[in-house]
Amino acid sequence: MSERLGLFVIIVLGEGVAQVVGATSQEEWDTALYMLAVAAFFLLATLWGLPFRHGYAGVPHLAAGVLPARAALPLHCFVSGCLAALAAGLGAAAEHLETLPDATRWLLCSALAGYFLLSGLAWLGRAGRERRWLLWVALPCCVLPLVLAVFGAHLRTVAVVWLLVLIALWPIGYERWSSKRAVGNGS
Repeated sequence: MSERLGLFVIIVLGEGVAQVVGATSQEEWDTALYMLAVAAFFLLATLWGLPFRHGYAGVPHLAAGVLPARAALPLHCFVSGCLAALAAGLGAAAEHLETLPDATRWLLCSALAGYFLLSGLAWLGRAGRERRWLLWVALPCCVLPLVLAVFGAHLRTVAVVWLLVLIALWPIGYERWSSKRAVGNGS
């Protein structure tokens, strides 16, 4: 079942790529559009990598066997819904290269915040979890997209999407930093 749900997540992320390609197919390509396309790809690839490396059933930070299927399936459903909303927002963003309409900015940012909220909920069920992760990873990844939604009205579209990429990369950076720190401390 985990493999099938993981494949479903890949399909949803592929829809994000299709949304961007569809929205840009009739546009004249310039630097801003190239930068947006690259940012959208990096965002989707990062969100694919999180559950692939540290997840189960397409849900980042969910460990196998922690939740019964009746609880893991709704969690997977909500994660997929966040990714589908993000995909729709990326498609709409490609049509507004100067600044995002408020609704599109909120859709992108709240979808990413929801994704990381669900990731944090999945993490709570893991055995041997380190509590600092909630404070240093889950909380910033949930709050920062919402801060961007509130205060990002005057930012260019490309800047908003690249900031979302940085937020999505934070869990990977934290993991690398904490593992180097653990090796350096001899733990």
